[in-house]
Amino acid sequence: MAKRATKLHRARARLERKLAGGWARAVFASPRRDDGHREERVVAGPGAVTAEAFPAAFAELWRTAEAAAREGLVRHTYVLDERHRVELDARHGHLRQRELDAATLDKVMGGKQRSLRPDRSSSLLRAIGIMNADGTISARSAKKYKQVNHFVELCRPLWASLADEDRTLRVVD
Repeated sequence: MAKRATKLHRARARLERKLAGGWARAVFASPRRDDGHREERVVAGPGAVTAEAFPAAFAELWRTAEAAAREGLVRHTYVLDERHRVELDARHGHLRQRELDAATLDKVMGGKQRSLRPDRSSSLLRAIGIMNADGTISARSAKKYKQVNHFVELCRPLWASLADEDRTLRVVD
């Protein structure tokens, strides 16, 4: 356990530099079990932070990250915005920055232009359970993602005609 803490602490300064502008949320997760399930804890972030407020916000986040690692939640993902995240493996202290670039988006969307793009519709995709809190779409959810996008395209002409009228539109599935 002391060895794990040492490796985690080595990553602290690098993580602090990556998060200096703020973060939207932090996701602490366990490795996937054989049944595919993993335990996950999501902590809301402060959003953009000033240089004066950052040390206190980061100190609080770091205490939470250390506690999560002690509980076995060793996969840490810090979501900076809809397109950028920082991943930390608390077991080894490895830190990696990821960007949802055009090539990754194309792969996620199956080479098609879809209405619900992961970079623009992430809050909706998370709310309906297609996108994970860490900003990824699992292989299990990929089929549902395609189905929901197809549903949106089928309904688009109806919604467009109703949007011309000046009233609130509520869609219930």
